[in-house]
Amino acid sequence: MEFVHKSVLFDEAIKALDLNKNKIIVDGTAGGGGHSGEIAKTAKRVISIDQDPDAIEVLNERLGNKENVTIVHDNYSNIKNILGDNAMSFLNAMKDAAAFSRISDDFVNDSGFRHSLLRDNSADTALNLGRYVLAGFDPDERVNFTYKTRLAFSSDYDFNIKFDFGRINQEDNFNRVIAIIGENGVGKTSLLYNLAKSIANQQKECFSPHHPFLQRL
Repeated sequence: MEFVHKSVLFDEAIKALDLNKNKIIVDGTAGGGGHSGEIAKTAKRVISIDQDPDAIEVLNERLGNKENVTIVHDNYSNIKNILGDNAMSFLNAMKDAAAFSRISDDFVNDSGFRHSLLRDNSADTALNLGRYVLAGFDPDERVNFTYKTRLAFSSDYDFNIKFDFGRINQEDNFNRVIAIIGENGVGKTSLLYNLAKSIANQQKECFSPHHPFLQRL
């Protein structure tokens, strides 16, 4: 079939990829397969994604016989479902600020980002909520969990402490900040220490209904 698609900055894009036989490349908007076809000549594997049925038909005609090309009819926004366990390594290679706090810290402190006149609310929303979406949490649902731990003064029995951060996507959510108040020696510092340790060590048995996901610890 006739499918008109002009590859933009073709030579520049191929050169920037610095291709070799060990690389796996994801083409998120494969179109007519111009880039994907060239990449497939060198890369270990190419995952060509497009949501347009006409593009998928052309991709199958042009690249369907190549063993190292996987054609996916989908939108690249579903990259987690498409790549499965490899999604996070792909997002790391893309320097995705919404997926990794260490990248986000550098990104938001860059003067180009802080002084940008083109950034709108949707960009800030994606940056703030991206990690929640990737982790499988609905930003419109309440973020709460119960933490089971033992404190220094009560080593013979467990405390079940409930944390409720409200709906993280709600502007007037006053639950975003939780204060722990108590007299000296009741275990406030021990609680925070234990909580940080349990989260960092993925001690899922300490949490219900599920292990919490936090942007920063």
